[in-house]
Amino acid sequence: MDAKKDCLGCHTTGYDPAKGTWVAEDVTCEMCHGPGSVHAGATDKLGTIVRAQQLPPGRQAMVCGRCHSQGTSKDGQYTFPVGFTPGDDLDQFFNFKKDVPKGAMNAQYNEMRFGGGKHLAAGVVCTTCHDPHGGATMALRQPVPQLCMSEKCHPSGKLKAPPHTEQVLKSVSCVMCHMPSDSHAFLTPGTK
Repeated sequence: MDAKKDCLGCHTTGYDPAKGTWVAEDVTCEMCHGPGSVHAGATDKLGTIVRAQQLPPGRQAMVCGRCHSQGTSKDGQYTFPVGFTPGDDLDQFFNFKKDVPKGAMNAQYNEMRFGGGKHLAAGVVCTTCHDPHGGATMALRQPVPQLCMSEKCHPSGKLKAPPHTEQVLKSVSCVMCHMPSDSHAFLTPGTK
């Protein structure tokens, strides 16, 4: 693995592979909200940054997908999208692997986009379940059963039974059957 070609595009902010430089170490505000220089000098602060929640669902997911996906830059040299800024169409900067192994590292966007299309089409995006400012591992907004069985998503009264009996719902997490190996394809058990 080569840090310049495989790592720094997602583990630094504002990485320029041609120069081998970056604006800041780690993931900072600019990774998701765009360049901050205009924002810092503006009087209308909110009008100068990308606010993911105001983007269409597909573009919202692309903000996370820039690093949580597998594929290559358009020139094939990097495993991250060179030149992408939040709000852009990620397809213009990245060639996605369509077939990734279930639970593969950094493939959540691939799985959601190519395997969990119903969720994305319904407006379910990364931040529906995860808080990007949470800081904790996975930073779930709520425990899994509450996330999945909310009124917005899959209220328990509308789940097909069996196997969704009251006893099963109390003892089994939704992810055990619908997200095996941490897959974000939101599978129906028995499908691939």
